[in-house]
Amino acid sequence: MLKINPFSIPNVITALIVFCVSVYVLAKNPRSKTHQAFLYFCITLFIWTFCYGVAYSCLDPVDAFWWVRFSFIGVAFIPSTNFYFYGTMLGLKKQKPISMIFFAISAVFLALNLTTDLVYQRVELYFWGYYTRVGPLHALFLVYWGAVWTYGLKIVYDEMERKKNAGDFIGYNQTKYTFFGFLGELLGVVDFFPKYGIPIYPFGYIVALYWSTIVAFAITRYRMLADISFLSRRVLIGSGILAVMGSILGLTMVGISVLNDYMKINATLVLMVVSVIIGTAIQPIFSRIKRIIDRTFFPEYFERKEKLARLGQEISLSKNSSEFNRIILESIFSSFKIIKSCFYTWNDTDKVFLLQSSSGWGLQTDRHSTTKILADHPIPKYLETKEYLLLDDVRRDFSAYIDQKALSLAMLELDGSLCIPIRSVHGLLGFFVLGDKESGLPYGKEDISTLKILADHTTIALENIDLTRRWNQEVTHSSQMDKILHTYMSSSVADEVLRRVDQAQNWKGDRRHATILMSDLRGFTHLSERFTPEEIVNTLNEYFSVMIEVVMSCGGTVDKFMGDAILAVFGVPKALPESERAAVKCALEMHDCLRKLNQKRSRDKLFTLEMGIGIAAGDVVAGNIGSDKRMEYTVIGDAVNIASRLQSIATSGKILTTSNVLEKVSQIVEYHKLPPVTIKGKRHPIDVAEILSLKGGASLSDEQVIDLPLFQKRKTQQ
Repeated sequence: MLKINPFSIPNVITALIVFCVSVYVLAKNPRSKTHQAFLYFCITLFIWTFCYGVAYSCLDPVDAFWWVRFSFIGVAFIPSTNFYFYGTMLGLKKQKPISMIFFAISAVFLALNLTTDLVYQRVELYFWGYYTRVGPLHALFLVYWGAVWTYGLKIVYDEMERKKNAGDFIGYNQTKYTFFGFLGELLGVVDFFPKYGIPIYPFGYIVALYWSTIVAFAITRYRMLADISFLSRRVLIGSGILAVMGSILGLTMVGISVLNDYMKINATLVLMVVSVIIGTAIQPIFSRIKRIIDRTFFPEYFERKEKLARLGQEISLSKNSSEFNRIILESIFSSFKIIKSCFYTWNDTDKVFLLQSSSGWGLQTDRHSTTKILADHPIPKYLETKEYLLLDDVRRDFSAYIDQKALSLAMLELDGSLCIPIRSVHGLLGFFVLGDKESGLPYGKEDISTLKILADHTTIALENIDLTRRWNQEVTHSSQMDKILHTYMSSSVADEVLRRVDQAQNWKGDRRHATILMSDLRGFTHLSERFTPEEIVNTLNEYFSVMIEVVMSCGGTVDKFMGDAILAVFGVPKALPESERAAVKCALEMHDCLRKLNQKRSRDKLFTLEMGIGIAAGDVVAGNIGSDKRMEYTVIGDAVNIASRLQSIATSGKILTTSNVLEKVSQIVEYHKLPPVTIKGKRHPIDVAEILSLKGGASLSDEQVIDLPLFQKRKTQQ
């Protein structure tokens, strides 16, 4: 008799899905031996999962044992059909005799199971239903299964590396994803635990569903492999965590059962303790598993992230269009290996989108047939409100777009596959047009997500370039220059620039003693992935407004912004007595103001910010650095490099400084010394300390910190 058991439903549903997937794959190409081999393997998975699902619902152990024994028809041939599929897919004819040997061994084990109790001995009732207990020959079957799996995994991996070295990117990626499916089978061993008396729920049906789905897409709908990579990574991580957690709970239950035989214990209390331990350990376990899987199977994922993080800062710092054009195309090409790409920006004078740069077409920018695109063109019109435009989506989904034909023709005209908008709060600033990738892979969700981050950096860079352009246009008279300079920099720098404006070309730099403060937001790249460019820009403007006022009120000068980092200088261009004390006081006030800002943002239900600060002092060269065509007032010296390094290792809420700064401020601050830090380019490690707070009652005199208001107008009003 049968009674519907909730635990049997996932197995039965999985069996039906696997069977339908195999039929779908075969229907795509019935003559393909690869598709036929895939069907054979899926049938074994179907028999295994379906029979166990029925066994869970059996009320009579005799009926349940019949079903699990029948399931061994599928289980016995899983290793051999699996190996046969991979050999057929990879075209390895020399493996065919070995496949026949594996089929023969599977048939022997099946015959032994059907005629004796040496493989499956009986069934035992668990909380999910009846499950088999095994005989002495089952261990030998496990050895056989493990040998076939290990040998097959090695063959697939070797073939994957061969295709990679041969430059066959399509074959390499297809083999790589089937390799992931093969590797994921390892998690199916969880089904063997209860067969030996360990009460762990057998969730191997998830592995069957995962394997059949990913391989089906790999051999039929290759256009979706880019998204499957993203999914595979998360499935492997999730399955690994589930396997670890399930093993811990299973072993705990076994331990409780053993202890109950010798002493009376409170099982509920033990489970509560184990649950607390698991809850505490799940984050480091997750991080560890994620790191291992990413480094082993998805190295390109992290390489691209790190490369874009570096290039994003270069993009944000670019000061002119030619430098920006070069960096932006290098970013796209090096990160995505794209055959062709270009980007357009809005020209407010001509009211068109102008082609700024292109690569891969073999044409000059000014000779390209589509150097100008009108505002009512289908692509910019569509990108005003959409996150991206993918040609494959346009072709496939006729109902989603009002002017599908116009969009398709426009994409073909530009020879592009993907368009990504560059937007700000003021509207569409431009867009990228990207052609096919060298690998032949389509653009997936992860590609689009990463390109959005690149677009955010581009938005900031374009606004900076536009600000520089407007600066050069508007600053024509000394009165205008005075007003703007006092708005964008501290009074000391503004006065020094105005005093030396006639000597700008000859002002090559002065050697000064200065204290350098560098701050940076922690985890801001991750925030850029989660929030819109408008939210990021508004947050940075709010953050910079607060921090600039703190720096200037402490007598410092904001030298430059580097993405979300701030470089502030104390003692340049105007000498500042006790510049070290001023910088330390500024750092403490910056953290205090950030706490207040975060409180305000929390009340407004906005995300909060975290900041680390590094401080160093020494001789620097300050003045105009650059060429005749472009000058920039800045500081260069060893102290700048050290401050940057300390900032990079300062965690959230920390202020790190060097020993020479500490000597100047040790009487007025609480601190503790840290282990020496090795700086690139330095022969010996440098001593480092963490500034905690000002000592009770200590304050800085007016002579030590020069009070410079942010706006001269404000001083007059006071």
